[in-house]
Amino acid sequence: MDNVISVSDLNKTVKSFLDSVPMLKNVLVEGEISNLRDTYRSGHIYFSLKDSEASISAVMFRGYAEKLNIKLQDGKKVLVKGQPSIYWQDGRYQLIVYAVEDAGIGDLSLQYELLKKKLEKEGLFDREHKKAIPERPKKIVAVTSASGAAIQDIKNVLSRRYPICELEIYNVSVQGEKAAKEIKDAILHIDKTSDADLIIVGRGGGSYEDLFCFNDEDLARAIYACHIPIISAVGHEIDFTISDFVADMRAPTPTAAAELAVPDIKEDFLFLNNSKISILRNITNEIEKLRTRLMIYKDHKLLSSPEAFINERQMKIDMISSKLENLAEKILSEKKSKYSELISQFNALDPHAVMKRGYAFVKNQKKVIKSVDETKQGDELNLMMFDGELVVSVEEKRKYND
Repeated sequence: MDNVISVSDLNKTVKSFLDSVPMLKNVLVEGEISNLRDTYRSGHIYFSLKDSEASISAVMFRGYAEKLNIKLQDGKKVLVKGQPSIYWQDGRYQLIVYAVEDAGIGDLSLQYELLKKKLEKEGLFDREHKKAIPERPKKIVAVTSASGAAIQDIKNVLSRRYPICELEIYNVSVQGEKAAKEIKDAILHIDKTSDADLIIVGRGGGSYEDLFCFNDEDLARAIYACHIPIISAVGHEIDFTISDFVADMRAPTPTAAAELAVPDIKEDFLFLNNSKISILRNITNEIEKLRTRLMIYKDHKLLSSPEAFINERQMKIDMISSKLENLAEKILSEKKSKYSELISQFNALDPHAVMKRGYAFVKNQKKVIKSVDETKQGDELNLMMFDGELVVSVEEKRKYND
C-alpha cells in the first residue's frame, strides 16, 4: 500500500493546499460573532463566525488583535478579512483573521435587543414587580437539565450550606429548539401544582446560541406571571439573557444562585449558640441579683423580728401624725389672725360707719355732688345720712379758699 500516509502528513498537505490558493489568501467573510473568548494571556482572540446555516472557528492572533479599532462581542455582525487554514496538529479547520470591520447587529442580537426593549417598555423588568426571595426556603425546584453540570453545582451548594432544604429537579432541555417551551411549561406547571418556596431556572455556560432559548418572549412572560419567586442563573457572569432581567433575582452562575437562595446553616448554628450563651449569662446575672437581694432581706428586722419592726413603724407614724396636727393648728391660727385683720380694714372703710360719725354725702337726680361748683341757687339736692335722707334746696353758695 504505497499510498498510505500519516495523519500529520495528511493535515500538512491539506494546510499547504489551502495556504497556496490565491483567492483564499485575503478572503472577505461576513457573519455574526459568537462564543467570543478574548481572555487569554497570549493576547489571541478566539471566536466563531456564523450565519443562519453554518459556522466556522476563527482566530485573530495578537499582532492583528492589537490593531483592532472596534469592540468585538457576541451577536455583533462583522466583515472580516482573513485566510482559511488548518491547525495541522489537531486538524481543526479555522479562519485566520487579519482585520475586522463592523457590519451591523447580527440577527440573534437584533432579536434580543428588540424583545428587551419591548418587555422593558411594558414594565416586565420594573423593580416594584420583583418578589422577595425567602430567607429560609423549605423547598426549591431547579428547572434545568438533570444531566448537566449546573444541577450538580446546585446540589453541592445546598447540601453544604442548607441541607434541611428539599431540592426537587424538573428536568428540561436547556438548549435547542424545544428548550424555551419546555422551560416555560415547567414554570407554569410548578406554579399551579407545587408547594415550593423558590424556583431556580438556568444552566451552565455555553455559546451565545446555546443560551438563546432563555431569550424567548413566552418564557419571559411565564417567569413574570409566576407566583413563586424565581432566580435566573444562566451561563457565566458575563452572560445576560431576557430571563435574567424579568426574574425576581439574577445570579451570575447556578452555583451563585444556590448560594443566594439559602443561608449558611453554620452561621445559623453559630447565631443560636451565641444566643444560648447570652441567654444563660443573663439568667445567671439575674439569679445573682436576686440572691443578693435575698441576703439583704434575710437580715432585715421585718424577717428577724416582725413585731419590733411593726412597733417601730407605728411610732414613726405617730410622730408624723403629731407633726401634721401641730402644723395644721399653726396654719389655722395664722389664717384666723389674717382674717380678723382684713375684717377690721373692711369696717374702717365702710361708708355707713363714717356717716354714723355725722357725715353725709350729697347727690342730685343724676350724680353724687363733690363740689359747690356743681350746683347753683335753687337746685334741689338729697343729703344721704346713715339713717335716712334729707331733701334740701340751695339758697346760697359759699366756696372756701384753697
